Amino acid sequence: MSPDRISEKGHAVSASSSIDGEAVHVHGLTKRFSGVTVLDGVKLTLRSGEVHGLIGANGSGKSTLIKTLSGFYRYDAVDEVRIGGVPQVHPDFRALSKRHFAFVHQDRCLIPALSIAENCALTMGYPTNAIGQIDRAAERARLDALLDSVGISADPYQPLSELGPAQATLLAIGRAVRSVSGGAGSILVLDEPTTALPASEVGLVLKAIRRIASDGSGVLFVSHRLEEILEVCDVVTVLRDGKVVASATPTAELDGNRLVELMLGRTLVRNSHRKEASNRDVPVMVARALTGPRVTNVDFEIAPGEIIGITGLVGCGKSELGRLIVGRQARSGEVRIAGSVLSPNSPHAAVRAGVVYVPADRLLAGSLPDMTATENLSLPNLKAFTRWGRINHMTERTETANWMGQTGTVPANPAQIFRNFSGGNQQKIVLSKWLRLDPRVLVIDEPTQGVDVGAKEDVYRLIREAADRGTATIVISSEPEEVARVASRVFVIDRGTVVAVLEGDELNSDAVSDAIFAGKRVSS
Repeated sequence: MSPDRISEKGHAVSASSSIDGEAVHVHGLTKRFSGVTVLDGVKLTLRSGEVHGLIGANGSGKSTLIKTLSGFYRYDAVDEVRIGGVPQVHPDFRALSKRHFAFVHQDRCLIPALSIAENCALTMGYPTNAIGQIDRAAERARLDALLDSVGISADPYQPLSELGPAQATLLAIGRAVRSVSGGAGSILVLDEPTTALPASEVGLVLKAIRRIASDGSGVLFVSHRLEEILEVCDVVTVLRDGKVVASATPTAELDGNRLVELMLGRTLVRNSHRKEASNRDVPVMVARALTGPRVTNVDFEIAPGEIIGITGLVGCGKSELGRLIVGRQARSGEVRIAGSVLSPNSPHAAVRAGVVYVPADRLLAGSLPDMTATENLSLPNLKAFTRWGRINHMTERTETANWMGQTGTVPANPAQIFRNFSGGNQQKIVLSKWLRLDPRVLVIDEPTQGVDVGAKEDVYRLIREAADRGTATIVISSEPEEVARVASRVFVIDRGTVVAVLEGDELNSDAVSDAIFAGKRVSS
């Protein structure tokens, strides 16, 4: 089939509808919650064969828009909807999404204990023969075609757990594409598909996205990673405060700085957040011979007010090191806080000693997602709000509101359920619940994972302000740029051991990246 036009990225784009290749057009989409408008007359036009980026700061309305398109939320108003160029009267997005929209969310909805084939059958079902039995030959052919379409070389009957993170994401994408009918109006919606992937594997997913678009489907690609938006998308729509501030703008006309300005409505000032130790001779924490399943004999010290970084490839043991420090995982070796040995394998002992921990998975491991912001913030120290065995809820809410104001949490509603906040605002609440204890040591794993550029600056600011108050901070991150920006010393971990320590003039993102991939060992 010959292309009707060429995309901004130079890819052939097939026009499969009568309105210039239009797959889906939505105009005037409005959604309100409790009288608050969160989508305000949104316009979105997706074309067949095009990768369309959707970006916005946390709280801009991206997630609400996706959930409305899926039919999870019912819209309050819409002026016009066309699918494949055909106008829809009284559109029902729940029904439309079943035929035309395929969604891949951050959690991918895959079950590691099942086989690849069984995971595909969860949404695609099984092909059957004339008497209702599973047609194994047809199933195998379908699975082979699916895996080939996204570049996975694997036995479809092997356990899903044997796939790497990028391959699992590719499987979720391939499965989703085959859940819709195809043709005019087919849209693949990808919500942060690369968030949990190591940088080395992101390219595999982006390549598959381009392949899917070249086959004629429209792709709506949602990401906080602006470099990915600029690399893979033909056009981009920007949301700010529920309104479209840039509609289907060609990425060839944009750069990272311009995208940030559109998202935030201002120019972003990128400050350095490094914090040098005033006196390393008197460390607040000393770790000696820390050892766990992946980590072996790690030693380091950190002084009051110092920020250090821990980085390395996925699986190197950096996250385990954080869990060993705070007692979330059984360890050997020793951790001393202000000279006293910290009891191992006890998070409660760590908190009592002033050592607090923010895990990478804030929703599952760092919060009580179905409780309010107030309940999450006050939980580590309910005693401060309790008198005569009763909680003073007014004081509790006031404290939460004060921290929301300090951290820029939006909406500043202490009664809102935690999971209903955007990722960046969830992270601010989790940070607040520990920072309000004025800890001696803060251990934070992947502090800006799934957080937009504006919220990143807020998180970095909070870490720096805590350091200014004397908190020693250990930042565990997969991003070389992040640790180089916030830390005065960076420890690079490879296969469970420290292979490089960078500081001073030698500390920059390129040097960190080189140490990560070269695995150069520190000379003794």
